Amino acid sequence: MTLCEMFARYRFDNDAVNMVWLSLHLFGIFVNYYGISALKLNWKRLGNVKILLATNIFSNIASLLLHLHKPVNALVHSSSGIQWNFGEFLCTFLPSITNLTMAASTVSFTGIILEQYYKRIYHSELSLKNLENVVVLIWAWAGIISAPQFCECGSHEFLREAQMCLPPWYTDRKGLVYESVRLILQYAFPIAVAASAFFKDQIVQLTSDGYSQVAQCACISVNTCAAIFLAAVIYTYPVPLLRPFATNHALVDISGAMSCMEFLTVVCCIVVPFEVVAIIGEEVSGGKLHSRIRGDEDDDDLLDLNTFRANGKVHFGTTDDVDEKRLVTCA
Repeated sequence: MTLCEMFARYRFDNDAVNMVWLSLHLFGIFVNYYGISALKLNWKRLGNVKILLATNIFSNIASLLLHLHKPVNALVHSSSGIQWNFGEFLCTFLPSITNLTMAASTVSFTGIILEQYYKRIYHSELSLKNLENVVVLIWAWAGIISAPQFCECGSHEFLREAQMCLPPWYTDRKGLVYESVRLILQYAFPIAVAASAFFKDQIVQLTSDGYSQVAQCACISVNTCAAIFLAAVIYTYPVPLLRPFATNHALVDISGAMSCMEFLTVVCCIVVPFEVVAIIGEEVSGGKLHSRIRGDEDDDDLLDLNTFRANGKVHFGTTDDVDEKRLVTCA
């Protein structure tokens, strides 16, 4: 049984599991609040990346707070037997806005990992204007993905007699195609890109310049694995729905995959703030070192701070030779 099949068959009447699920959400909110405190304390000493970090932290908190309705509803359902306990209005509104914030959270943590990878490879920070454009693109991406859910074609339907809140498009071919595309754009693609950049960043750190061919082969393997993962998701969900002459019996069950990806997103909302705090520590300590050395050295011998962050050592002079080596190591 695959992980997604387990999510599809999971019964939400296990109070112990739901309490653990609820506790994870609350712990994630606390961790992200700690991230906010670290950002607020060091805001003036951070570089341009701070706006990207803040975007991720706030989208994480919004995602966890809104997604909290699922474990709470499951706990109430186990005692009352009612499938949906938040009324007709929230049935139409809550799932859509939850997906919007979760999409922003997923894409923003992908942006953080890519920014760190870019800094490691090219030894330079993105400009403030570029990072502002990235934040706009994050919310534009999330808005486009979730837009159909805010219109009539995608709104959840409240079944008053059964006390259920269901997305009616799950039984329609066009709706399932949209859900499959959302599965790819909101979850699979950002996660694949983030995982690829993260592992390549680790390869760059662990591999010395003398083993550039080994690092390059490792990076190619990472890219290949990410491409295979995306191809598998595309082949499993959108492709069967787009085949001509497919009957209603050929409609795929995407609910398990969605639940699986939501679980991964919640886990990322809990884990990523620790990386954010680590980035803040590197930015602050690196900035102090830069200021200290700049006060003692001539302008021609300034410390290349980006190289220090990338390699963990001091480098004086230009970075052209370092950039060339690093680009060969893991493109």
